[in-house]
Amino acid sequence: MSFRIKKCPLDTNGLLSAFFQHAACKKNMINAIIPCMTKEIPEAFLKPYDPSEHEERLYTQWEESGYFNPDNLPGKREESFTIVLPPPNVTGVLHIGHAYEDTLQDILIRYARMRGKKALWVPGTDSAAIATQARVEKNIQKKEKLSRHDLGREELVRRVRQFAKESENTILTQVRKMGASLDWSRYAYTLDEKRSHAVNTAFKRMYDAGLIYKGHRIVNWDPKGQTTISDDEVLYKEEKTKFYYFKYGPFTIGTARPETKFGDKYVVMHPNDARYAKYKHGDTIELEWINGPISATIVKDEAADPEMGSGVMTITPWHSGVDFEIAERHNLDKEQIIDTYGKLLPIAGEFSGMKITEAREKIVEKLRKKGLVVEVEDDYEHNLATAERTGATIEPQIMEQWFIAVDTPFTIPHSEIPGIKSGDKVTLKQLMRISVESGAVAMPQERFKKTYFHWIDNLHDWCISRQIWFGHRIPVWYKDDEIYCGGVEPPQSKDWKQEEDVLDTWFSSALWTFSTLGWPEKTRDLEVFHPTSFMSPAYEILQLWVSRMILMSGFHLGQVPFDTVMIHGLVRAKDGRKFSKSLNNGVDPLEMIERYGADALRMGLLVGTAIGNDAKFDENKVRGYKHFANKIWNATRFVLQNIEDLNALEGVTLTKKHKKDLEELNATVTDITENLEKYRVDLAADTAYHYFWHTFADVIIEENKAVLQGTDEDAKRSAQVTLYTILTTSLRLLHPFMPFVTEAVWSYLPKNTYKTEDFLMVESWPETR
Repeated sequence: MSFRIKKCPLDTNGLLSAFFQHAACKKNMINAIIPCMTKEIPEAFLKPYDPSEHEERLYTQWEESGYFNPDNLPGKREESFTIVLPPPNVTGVLHIGHAYEDTLQDILIRYARMRGKKALWVPGTDSAAIATQARVEKNIQKKEKLSRHDLGREELVRRVRQFAKESENTILTQVRKMGASLDWSRYAYTLDEKRSHAVNTAFKRMYDAGLIYKGHRIVNWDPKGQTTISDDEVLYKEEKTKFYYFKYGPFTIGTARPETKFGDKYVVMHPNDARYAKYKHGDTIELEWINGPISATIVKDEAADPEMGSGVMTITPWHSGVDFEIAERHNLDKEQIIDTYGKLLPIAGEFSGMKITEAREKIVEKLRKKGLVVEVEDDYEHNLATAERTGATIEPQIMEQWFIAVDTPFTIPHSEIPGIKSGDKVTLKQLMRISVESGAVAMPQERFKKTYFHWIDNLHDWCISRQIWFGHRIPVWYKDDEIYCGGVEPPQSKDWKQEEDVLDTWFSSALWTFSTLGWPEKTRDLEVFHPTSFMSPAYEILQLWVSRMILMSGFHLGQVPFDTVMIHGLVRAKDGRKFSKSLNNGVDPLEMIERYGADALRMGLLVGTAIGNDAKFDENKVRGYKHFANKIWNATRFVLQNIEDLNALEGVTLTKKHKKDLEELNATVTDITENLEKYRVDLAADTAYHYFWHTFADVIIEENKAVLQGTDEDAKRSAQVTLYTILTTSLRLLHPFMPFVTEAVWSYLPKNTYKTEDFLMVESWPETR
């Protein structure tokens, strides 16, 4: 390729000074160091880089090329590299956390693609059933003054599905704006037909293995959402409240919830507490209590802490997980005090029908009149359990629900997990632990690995039923005393009635790495791309999702779901606080893209934050990377303006200085590659940035300006080869981090030994020379 000489239209008298005084030329930001008699370059380079002129066009071209699909990638590719996108809510919008997560995963996919791997990034969305149904119900109540029961199940579900479908395009369009190179031909939705088939199959298999059962256990009840939620969906908020000490016969007991004490008839103390040695397990005592005299039974149990208060406690098994476990161990009675709407039941006597917040002080006053109040602490700090979705205070309740048994042994028919052989007897807990202990799932971040093991050690059976209508309806039918679980096959007779509850949305999400690849069918995708390669969700869903994917993949496939897990932190405001509506400090990533471009936002989120640490968002950083994108653009223009004929540069002998420049480039390639291989993405991006700006643009280009304008033709050709080599190599190095500006530049370069593909996204990753 050659560039011909083009005379500046203003240089009518042959005077270059007119060029530098011309406002239009200044506006176009043509460097003053370039003579007015310049080589013709693409017109796009005659003005600053404008992301809005390129990003949408380039993303469309990428999609149309088909290269997001690994089946269409050029060359022979043996090794696969797979990531499944943590599915955003189908009714949600792109937030700054999504932007960070999508950037991180896109970098690794683009890098793997350039490394010659079959790189697959599977897109999808989640139904977020509880939140989505609640939103639709709220809209219906507001506009039509109707409840879900007025509409009926079929009509409500139809409306929720319609709302989800109408919202779907919003989030998918926004994900595209980040430059996410997802294979949209493999898009999945947690409630689509294929995923529903997978969910029902999984339920049936686990039911038949004796791991899914229906029983009465203590669960987290959301009185506002009117549904159970899992332990991991409970948010604990610090609260200051009163703590009460009451006289309970000869003992003093403490509680923050006097409204639960109506049914307390068991006094629990540690068996080794010498203060209470005279009391034997099973002894009874008579005492005056809230609504009159009662008989209480002594229970000796190690759950009582002798160091806490008096060392004695009473228990309310129906409304406390700890108390429920004590009652189970000793076969004690359990009485319900509070209903599912947060109101007191008839056992509370005169307080029956009151909301617990309304009744609390009235109960204390009654006890005070009886002389049973010992002391009241006014500033007691404790963690209040609330529902993640509705914000309601959680009320533990004993309810008949569906559970997955995590301590029940089963025979695993097939296993590829080190430490577990095909045909072994294991529990789901053991399966989850061994998958990580063996290294089959690598968790390089030790603090998150410890969190994972701690969670497993304290794991109870997983409640998987939810009292809503939108979601995967549990595939179980009833007729009189008979129960039928057909999975994908409902009973033929109409006499059967299907279970009303739906499955926890995390049940379907836990199948995500393999249901998106076609399971339960034995598909080529499943064979080639599973286990997946990498997973990097936020730390708040380590237990909610990551652990359950390991559970489900281990049981159903005998495989781990992914090779490596790297938990990322939260994106916070510049001052370190969380983004929140109340603080009015939110950041809209789409506004950032409109203002600075997607590349600048990606770099601003990524650089300076190791995976696992919280990122502090600073708009000034994003602004700075917009300038960097323009630096790439300007440096390209300079190089192109100073090369007459690329074909004439074949076989050029480099000067000693230029050889040293390329040795430094080689070292940079090695450094960036090693960091990416170890998932130190922030360091790789920072190295690529600093090399291009502070070494290539600031030093090497500056050093070679005199050479390019000099008379030594050999030195000039050596400089041209060096500059073009560094430019094209740097574009490859920067592409995973800043895909748009690098692809835009690449599109203007001619095909030659430096450029073998039309799209930079499928060029090979630089090798050290």
